[in-house]
Parts: sequence; C-alpha cells; structure tokens
Amino acid sequence: MSIGLLYPAAASSPKAVAGVLDLRAWDFEEDGLLSLEGEWSMYRKLLLDPAMLASFNLPDPLVQSLPGYWKIPDVLPAHSYASYVLTVLFPESLIDNNVILGSRCSDATSACKVWIDGQPLFSNGVVADNAQEEKPEFRPDIVFFTPKSSTVTVIIQVSNHNYRTGGVWSVPLLGTADQISGEWNRSMQAVLFLLGALIIMGINQVCLFFSRRKERSGLWFGIVCIIISMRIISTGDCLLNQWIPGFSWEIARKFEFLAICLGPVFFGLFIHDLFPQCMSRLVHRINCTIGFVFAAIVLLFPAGISSYLVIPMELYVAIVILWLLTILGIAFYRKERGSGWLLAGFIILALTVVNDILFSQLIVGSAYLLPIGFFAFIASQVVLLARKFTFGFNQSELFALELESTNKSFSRFVPTQFLQLLNREKIMDVELGDQIERNLTVLFSDIRQFTTLSEIMSPKESFMFLNTYLNRIGPKIREHGGFIDKYVGDGIMALFPESTKSAIDAAIAIQHELSLFNLDQRTKKQPEIEIGLGLHADVMALGTIGEQGRMDTTVIADAVNLASRLESLCKVYGPGIIVLEKLLDLLPEDVSYRHRRIGTVKIKGKKNGYSLVQIYEGIPASRSEKIDTNLELWNRAIDAYESDDLSTAYDLFEEVLEYDQEDLAANYLFIQISNELYPVL
Repeated sequence: MSIGLLYPAAASSPKAVAGVLDLRAWDFEEDGLLSLEGEWSMYRKLLLDPAMLASFNLPDPLVQSLPGYWKIPDVLPAHSYASYVLTVLFPESLIDNNVILGSRCSDATSACKVWIDGQPLFSNGVVADNAQEEKPEFRPDIVFFTPKSSTVTVIIQVSNHNYRTGGVWSVPLLGTADQISGEWNRSMQAVLFLLGALIIMGINQVCLFFSRRKERSGLWFGIVCIIISMRIISTGDCLLNQWIPGFSWEIARKFEFLAICLGPVFFGLFIHDLFPQCMSRLVHRINCTIGFVFAAIVLLFPAGISSYLVIPMELYVAIVILWLLTILGIAFYRKERGSGWLLAGFIILALTVVNDILFSQLIVGSAYLLPIGFFAFIASQVVLLARKFTFGFNQSELFALELESTNKSFSRFVPTQFLQLLNREKIMDVELGDQIERNLTVLFSDIRQFTTLSEIMSPKESFMFLNTYLNRIGPKIREHGGFIDKYVGDGIMALFPESTKSAIDAAIAIQHELSLFNLDQRTKKQPEIEIGLGLHADVMALGTIGEQGRMDTTVIADAVNLASRLESLCKVYGPGIIVLEKLLDLLPEDVSYRHRRIGTVKIKGKKNGYSLVQIYEGIPASRSEKIDTNLELWNRAIDAYESDDLSTAYDLFEEVLEYDQEDLAANYLFIQISNELYPVL
C-alpha cells in the first residue's frame, strides 16, 4: 500500500507520447522526481528483451497509456503477456556529468521484468507465456543506473495468468539516486510507523477486552486494526515480500482480499456495540453474513478466482461505508457520547477508502491512502479514548471519594478494628456467622441515674445531652487502641484487642474527661453526672449474628456479662473502675495504678465470689486524695472484714467514715457489717 509521496505529474511535467518521453528540458535537481506515465509502445504476446528489440523484426506496436490495465480483451485477453517499450531522451549534460539515476519499480500483474538502458535491473516473479511457468509476485524495489547515452530504452515484460486483469498498475518513478533513496526511505518509514501504530493499537484493544470482557467494542476495533495491518503488509510496498523473499503470492492476495471483505464486518460490529440503539439488527446481520460469505470464498478458492469478486467486494464496502456514516450521523444527532469524534474520523476514513477503490480501478491517479485515513481515524479514537479516560478517571475519583465517605459512614456503625479482627478488609466481605476467638478486654460504662435525669429533659434534649457526652468519651477509647462495639442506651461497651493496660488507661482518661465535662455542665448550670466503669479480660468469641435480612456484630462470652456486672457495682462502691483482683496480674511489672481491695463479692448470676479491686486513678482529686489518706486504715478494715472479724471491721470502717463520709464503698460495707452485728428484729 503505497503511502509515501504521491506521484501525479504536475501540469508542466512531460509525459510520454507515442512511446517517447522527452526529458531534455527536465532538471532532476530542480524539478524533482518524475513518473514515467503516458503513452508506451505495447507489443502484445511478445516478451521482448534489448537484443530482440534491436534485431527482431517486430510488428507495429499498439499505444497503451500507463499506468493501465489491458483494456482490449478481443485483442489481448486478461490472461496473456506483453511487453512495453519507452524511449527516454535525457539532456547531454546529465550524460556528461555521469549522473547516477534511480528508479522505483512497483506493481504489474502478475509478474514483470524491467530492462533500463539494456540492463535487467528489476523483476517481480517469473514472467512466462503460460500459467505453468509463470510465478506471480508483488515486491516493489529501487534500482540504480548511469545512462550511457542521451537516449535510454525502458522495457517492461508483463505476464498475467493468475489474476482477473493484466497490465501495469504503477509505472516506474525516475530521479537521481539520492532522490529515489530518500523517497524510498520516507515511504518505508511512513509505512512502518503506521503499521506499528495499528498493531500496537490492535493488541492494546484486544488485551483490554480480555481484561474487561464487557467492553466488546474494543475487541472489534482491535481486530479492525489487525485486518488493516494485513492489507498494509500485503499490498503497496508489500512488506511481507520485503521481509520474506519468495513469500507466497497466493497467501498475500488472500490477506489483501480478506481485509476488503472482513473490514466492514468488524467495523460494523464496532459501531453496533457503541451505538446499538441506532442500528437495525437485521441490517447488521445482513452485513455480517455478506462479509463472511465473501471471506469464505476467498479462503476456499484460489486468488485467481476470488479476484473476480474484487469489484463486488468494493461495492459492498462502499455501501457499508454509507450505512455506517448514516448510523454515526444518527448517533451524533442524538448526542450520543463520543459520536462526534467518531463521525469526524470515519468521514476521513471513508474518503480514503473511496480513493483506494477508484485508484485500484485506475480511475484516479493518486495512491493507496487507506492507512493514512485509518491513522486519522485512530487519532480520533485516541482523542475519544483520552476523553473517556478523563471522564472515567473523574468518575473513579468521584466514586473513590464517595466510597471513602461511605466507608467512613460504615465505620461509624461497624468499626474498622472489628473488621480487622475478623480478617476482613471491607464491610462487603463480612458474612453471617463469621467469628473468631481471641483474648480481649471489655469495658462497660454507664451513667448513674440517667433515667431520673432524662425525666426532666425532652427526648431531643436527652439525645443532645448524650451525644455531647459521648462525643467527648468516644475519642478517648480510640486513642488507647480500643473501639466502641455498641451503645446500650446511655451505656458503652468497648473492646480492647491490644492489652488490658490500654483498657485501664482508656478508663482513666474517660474519668479525666468526665471531670472536664462536669466542669462545663457546672458553668452552664446544668446537672453533673457520675459514671460506672467495669473491666474484664478473657477469651471471647467475636463475630456476626442475626439473619440474612439483618445482622449485627457482637461479642459472646461469659467475660462480657461479668464486666457488665462489675460496672453495676459502681452504684454501691462509688466512682472508679471495678475489676477482678487477678486482672492486675495481667499488667506489666513496672505498671501500677492507685487501687484498693473491696473484698470478695458474690456477683449476681455467679456461684462463686470474686475478689474485687477498685482502681480510683482518674477520679476527681478531692475524692482520690481522701482515699489515699485512708488507704492504710481501709486495708486493715478489709482484712478484718475478710477474716470475719466484724467488730474490728466495724470500728475501722467507722474511722474511715469519720474522715471521709462521701466514701460510698465504706458506707456500703459499714451498713453491711452493721446489719450482721445488729440485725433488725
């Protein structure tokens, strides 16, 4: 497919007349290359060489305009042979300066041989007067010669026993050696550039389809790119024959014909997948059927036979082009996304296809321009893909922001740490029944007498009050590596997967924050609150429960119930953190908190009693300092109480209360001992 320079002669360029081309006034350096087109002498059914031309008694030649097919079927049928002769007159200065000239020799059907100035410089295949000896081939090339005299004879032998038409499709191009070499290099570079662009685009689109099979339009477009590549390497500069000398002429023609009949099929599939609502399914199926029928004939029959379908196939291509232009026009009218760029690129492509059809029939003297047109179409596709990529990137960015926002929203309901404990990356991965067992520390917190407090508030005020309080407490839990598993009214259940120490530190931080909250409440002349805190650590089952229509995350373990019971004991033992005494053994050796034993307590729902500790680190200093002062006395009182020395315990607790009447734990135990020592009858 010749796509380098175009070679129509300029209006002032000399043309051959009656077998003679006068170039005596032509300066190659100034005027450039020249096509040897015009009237050549034609000797039908003769294969002349320079010796025969000089000595053979030749019949009068016919005059044939080249490039051209044999258009005299009664005198010279399509399957025949002939020789063309042209006498070229050069200026004497060119001969005197020994200027080296070059010629680009191209196609003739089905085989040809060229002599210039008596030298056999070029051949395509094997020229013969019968089909058995002829070997067809298409392989353009450049040759060089130095004219020996000002009169040079050019002879072209042509034979055709394998194609529907015979003749010379492209006459030699003449110029200086540098001009011909430069033109050849530019032409080959252009061909290779376009071929590379097509192959890369084709492979890219096919690979994209296999990565995302929903986008079938990319697959069809990739196949179209590969089909056009098949035509490029088999026609024009015939790269197949350049790369593989002696490559089968038959296979090369099949490549050429298959590109003609399959191009419209896959182009139709491409447009159909982009704008299915604009295309009739019936017409689309007819297009595919016709194209595949042509393709089957090309594959099953020799090129000499299928070549007779070239004109019907070209007519089919022209009809499909008009049809697809109509479809794209409809899509553009309906303002379908990307239709404008597709329509613009397809119009350029359609014009080049029409040009190629006319050029192949020697109606116009341009060149094969389909690769250029298809490259323009690819350029429009690149722009369209860039716009689609930008749009897709913007959409992805928007979706990512929405997803991030959604994930943040979900994390408010299902903490990220909960998902991590379940070894799940996303909320969508969580399934009903997912569970895992591991050591956790659970924290329970509850507002004392919130029911009484809420009675003097409206529902709205209750919600605002709770949210204000929780907004200050929640961050303290997260800062220490925990997360809130659930809210139970005014209560909090939080889990700490890292360590018991982090849970105690969080509880202490909560009490500090509570003091600041109460300070604000006092400033606003609003009621202050107290909270209870209970902690316990053990192996717990963490997972999802519910049913397919509604499920929730939770922790199931006896330790959870125990922690809740410990928190409730704050009602009688006062502010602080109630834990089992053995929980302190889980702390690092260098870590200690201000605490006091509160005795062995039988907890509701449990058979055995538990030795409990009240950690009072973090409560207001006015309370903790009094506990510190009484701590030695307190410990003696607890020891006496635990030893059933109730009289001694009674006296010691009485001393504790004399100094600190607000100590709820001391009051509670003092009353308990009093009831045992002095029961009410």
